[in-house]
Amino acid sequence: MLAFTWEKQKTLQRQMNVLSASIHGKKMTVEETATLNSPAELADFVKKYHLAKTDAVAVLDRSDVEVRPMIFPPVPQEELPGMVQFQAGKEFNHYSPSDLLDFFVTNRFDNVSRSTFFPALRHPAKPETSVSGSAPRFVMASTLRQDDFDEIRQFCAAADINLRSVVLRPCETVYLWRYSPDYDASAAVLFVELDAEHTSQTAVLQGEAVFMRSPRILCPEDVSNPDFAARLAAELKRSRAAVRNEIQGITVESVVLCGKGASYESLAQQLTAGLEMPVRLFDAWQNIAAKQPAAQPERFISLLGAVSRTAKREMYPIDFCRPKKSKEPASQRNLMMGITAAATLLFVTILGGGFYYRMSLQDDVRKYSRQFNELKATAGTVVEQRTQVDAVDAWLSDKVNWFEQLGWLSEKAPKAENMVVNDLTCTAQNGRGMSFKALLRDGSVVSAMESGLRDEHHTVKTGERSEVPGGDSKYRFRCNVSVVINNE
Repeated sequence: MLAFTWEKQKTLQRQMNVLSASIHGKKMTVEETATLNSPAELADFVKKYHLAKTDAVAVLDRSDVEVRPMIFPPVPQEELPGMVQFQAGKEFNHYSPSDLLDFFVTNRFDNVSRSTFFPALRHPAKPETSVSGSAPRFVMASTLRQDDFDEIRQFCAAADINLRSVVLRPCETVYLWRYSPDYDASAAVLFVELDAEHTSQTAVLQGEAVFMRSPRILCPEDVSNPDFAARLAAELKRSRAAVRNEIQGITVESVVLCGKGASYESLAQQLTAGLEMPVRLFDAWQNIAAKQPAAQPERFISLLGAVSRTAKREMYPIDFCRPKKSKEPASQRNLMMGITAAATLLFVTILGGGFYYRMSLQDDVRKYSRQFNELKATAGTVVEQRTQVDAVDAWLSDKVNWFEQLGWLSEKAPKAENMVVNDLTCTAQNGRGMSFKALLRDGSVVSAMESGLRDEHHTVKTGERSEVPGGDSKYRFRCNVSVVINNE
């Protein structure tokens, strides 16, 4: 069996982690691992190790899909797929009926309230209701664009492998954690898995992923670097705060970091000091049979989880190749009986209650007219709010780390006695960059500022310079400055 990581094509070159394993009964043995510099190398990997026609699992990062929590009233399991699909059009930012949608039900919220996500509903406080037929249905749903799925399928066909499943990385990593001797089902932990560009952060409650986040943090070869530890600690604080705010009743009590060795132990110590909470290491390879160790074993944990789940014949919670769907009608006869019954009911209603029906329609017209007038009065406010939401979404969709950019500007700009910055604006649309007004001691500072800020990632443009009115200030000149962040 073959498992590989998959990311959307953002650049011409991207790395791909690949793992092959043999399965005998419910046991597996890792045969080969590799980090490929481009997806095109997978065909060579398949040919080299004679893996043609092998079943394959594609593992997607959290940043490449949309994930939303949902809640539904007590309904039979077979009715959930239809309800989730109906709700997806409202919950997801980008979803169409042609996209792939899958979900899993979690019953891990016995004593918590999803008040941020679902302000109108409170979970009953009695624990026994969580297993009864009257308990609300808590769902984690995810969607994948049809174009992205077709790209994965075509890629596997070109590499001569059989695409079996398309799964989520956080779910498969957490799956291995449940079989660890250090696993504690009673505590809420934040699971951290490092990769070359993204850091997968998953809140785990009783062995289930209840919150997923994957911020972009470039991982150095030496993970014990203090600068990297500080940036990672800042992102972990954001994730912990998000979990506490969005899932009231849950507080992350510790952090589990995937990795082993001296550098990871040093990183764990730095994170413990920075977060003021326990940080422990998780060696997923400890009980895995492998013919040879991987060069960077911590980057293959989700692949291990995906293959292990298949070896143990367990269903994937999220599988875009086999999304959960509503059952088809049992037979055409049932459909015809339903049509006949509906036609009979309609005839009786028209015959016996025509007058009452007309009065009801008039009441509805008056009611909807009032509602229309109320909505018309607030339409301008709604449009303005939607415009603001779209602007925020566009800002969040950008991959620029604005904290790093502001730090770079503070470091590279001339000292305060020579220049001060006013009216700083950061823009994520129509050219990413920063613009500000600079007050300068004299005209010679302009050249020093331009040479200090200009590099291979930034382009500096200065506007017309002019003297500051009045002679009391030590900053005699001013100009407008624009710094464009070049695409990497």
